[in-house]
Amino acid sequence: MKDSTMLTPEQLLLRKTGIGGSDAAAIVGLGKYSTPLSVYLDKTTDAVKETTEVMTRGNVLEPFVQALFETKTGWKVQNNLQTQRNPDHPFMLANLDGLLPSERAIAEFKTAVYTKGTKEEWGDEGTDEIPKHYLIQVAHYASVMNADMVHIGVLFGDEKLFNSYRKIHTLSARTQSPLSGEDLDDLRCDFKVYVYKRHDDLTKKIINKERAFWFDHVLKNNPPAPQDGNVDGFLKAYPIANDRVVCVSEAAIAKIQSFSETKQKAKEWQAREEAEKADILKLFGDSSLLVDENQNPLATWKNKSTTRFDKASFSKVHPSLCDTFSKTSTTRELRLI
Repeated sequence: MKDSTMLTPEQLLLRKTGIGGSDAAAIVGLGKYSTPLSVYLDKTTDAVKETTEVMTRGNVLEPFVQALFETKTGWKVQNNLQTQRNPDHPFMLANLDGLLPSERAIAEFKTAVYTKGTKEEWGDEGTDEIPKHYLIQVAHYASVMNADMVHIGVLFGDEKLFNSYRKIHTLSARTQSPLSGEDLDDLRCDFKVYVYKRHDDLTKKIINKERAFWFDHVLKNNPPAPQDGNVDGFLKAYPIANDRVVCVSEAAIAKIQSFSETKQKAKEWQAREEAEKADILKLFGDSSLLVDENQNPLATWKNKSTTRFDKASFSKVHPSLCDTFSKTSTTRELRLI
């Protein structure tokens, strides 16, 4: 679960010197939150790796998930580890959630939100039927540590449950009253342990992919091509336009026309959405809740307060400060002619 918010300054610097577990899936084309290009930029620039909501939630709940894991398995987890490096392939790094000395294995902790696809992504407990990007991650860790097995403890729930678990753990830590096994059993958490057993073919494929990425791209300052369908990747790969003109094929012209039609349909759907939204707001008036005949809630329209920086007012009072701290950024805009 480790991300940049949990790593020490030394570990953040070390991360630039190799490929970590969260990078591995992106490099083999299975990244959920990153691409080969974003990993390349992370290794070759001063850019700070973006922290996702999933990473933040996982880090906050990691001690709680570890407690569940230790209670369920009876194993003691060794954590607070330094960055690990594969001695045979020094470009491979690992910031582990924990080790299981008694089992000569690795422990990894995750949280998973209940969604329609949760059951499809996570299979039977005790198997390695886990999301593909996590499978690549733990396979990478097993290779770095030359371990035969990785045990993955997963806490399932929704945001309300996760917030409750976080508060419970925070309270127990503040009062210096660790949760007992009975306490954890009483919570009846939806917690499962999955097992990855090192697979030689998968290990070789991951090592070969990472080696090629490191030596052919990172060390040669040769960025990989953006992934098809990833707009952000193309903006990062080609941030500045020149005067060059490209003559495209009939197939490319058809794509431009299709995009134009899609934009027009999107405008029509947006207008329809606004009209239907207005119809629903009309039902509310000054009320805050809509229900059906059986009093089942259907929709809410409640007050929500937000605080934003008023740049216009600030610039009038402090014009010089506003100019000093203003930043101009340049991007490219796509327009159809």
